[in-house]
Amino acid sequence: MVNLEDTVEKSNGGEDHVVRKATIDDTWKIHDITKGYGFRDVEGKIEGRLIPLNLRGIANVIREEGVFYVAELPIWPGIVAVASRQEYNGIAELRSVATHRKFSSNGYGQDVVMAVLNDTKEKGIDRIYTLSHPDSIPFFKKLGFESSDRPLEKESKDCAVCPIYDHCNEIALVKYL
Repeated sequence: MVNLEDTVEKSNGGEDHVVRKATIDDTWKIHDITKGYGFRDVEGKIEGRLIPLNLRGIANVIREEGVFYVAELPIWPGIVAVASRQEYNGIAELRSVATHRKFSSNGYGQDVVMAVLNDTKEKGIDRIYTLSHPDSIPFFKKLGFESSDRPLEKESKDCAVCPIYDHCNEIALVKYL
């Protein structure tokens, strides 16, 4: 279990890394990792897996609205995976799960998600939702998520302004903590 008071050192596939809460100084690096997964129009076809995050939005999550966790290597490129939680109207949502493409499938994404889940449970929240691209469903199922209805709070906050709203293929999942 992740100790939320301190950073946690882990060894994963031979790479030692730290999982910790993000600070405002991490904003640019979080942006660099997530921007490659953001929804975008590619020759008339919408591609991507995340609602695009701007620097201000990331900073707001870190400072006010929720929490970001990062997995960080002691060498280049430093931060290799991120995940966040936001809350609205009593609903917790796991968001912005992304791993640097050169470091995917090494467990770093799982580590930051587990940190968010542990933090959420310690806060007394009994469940957390996420929306996932169909290709990522096995990742979340492995972590104990199950299919769910999409929370109305999510629909009114983010879905209504999402660039792929009319063509959304994301699946709602929930994990009871």
